[in-house]
Amino acid sequence: MNKVITNTKIDELRSELNFPEQQMYVAVRARFCCEYCGKNLLESVDSYDSWQIDHIIPRNDDPNNEYVENLALTCKTCNFAKRHSTTEALLNSETRKDKIEEARRMVWERRSQKEVTLMKVKEFAHLLLVNNPKTV
Repeated sequence: MNKVITNTKIDELRSELNFPEQQMYVAVRARFCCEYCGKNLLESVDSYDSWQIDHIIPRNDDPNNEYVENLALTCKTCNFAKRHSTTEALLNSETRKDKIEEARRMVWERRSQKEVTLMKVKEFAHLLLVNNPKTV
């Protein structure tokens, strides 16, 4: 038996959850996944808590870009990696899809750099722990 969810029920839940309509639209469009890395933002409390809305083209590059097409659902890691960055390719992208692809490229480039740093930090931490086993 199929249940039909009424707009009334959606409105009740949106109100109860204090879920702004614009954020609801952005989340549904992204299917509740980070638009830069694909992470399911409903899979756990940690994922849900990392949910953020990003301005694909940062506000400081275009103060009139508050329109929904410039917003992307992201996880905290991707949003922090992108920050307020922009490139000529991003600014010159004509479609939302092209803008998302360019932002995704920027994010993955930065995440790759962080992976290299993380590997060095892990090596450093290992050396510290091996050489100082009783340090509290």
